[in-house]
Amino acid sequence: MKNHRGITLIEVLASVTILAIAVLAMVYILQQSTLFSKQNNDKENNVQVARTVMEEIKINLKPGTPINPFGSSIQISALKGVPVVALPLFYSSAAQTVRIEVQSLTLPATASNNLNIKGTNYNINTYFRLVQVTCTNVQTSKSYSLQAYVEIN
Repeated sequence: MKNHRGITLIEVLASVTILAIAVLAMVYILQQSTLFSKQNNDKENNVQVARTVMEEIKINLKPGTPINPFGSSIQISALKGVPVVALPLFYSSAAQTVRIEVQSLTLPATASNNLNIKGTNYNINTYFRLVQVTCTNVQTSKSYSLQAYVEIN
């Protein structure tokens, strides 16, 4: 029974310091994963909004009827005309969390405007429009763009 020293104060302080560093590292990792999860959730929300608006446009552009995504009425007949028409609206209009912009873009320069099928020439611009829907989160300014060719005739 000579050597019953126990734990010294320095050993206790060292173990508490190591434990505190480990706890702080775990808290930091949890905070970063929560932040990353929120960013992914915001991006997924933008993707869903863009897809919903694009589907409404695909259904309603040919007959020229206005669309009503998320309660906001929008005339899309302007998308049939001259390209680069921007139609802004807001998703969740009370909070205005997502800004949606719908544009009719010019066809890429590499695409030929005329298509010859069985001896008949068709001008692609009279049948299709390249429509882009851009959803931007108002708080974070992160955006998601979706492009699709939409039939107009």
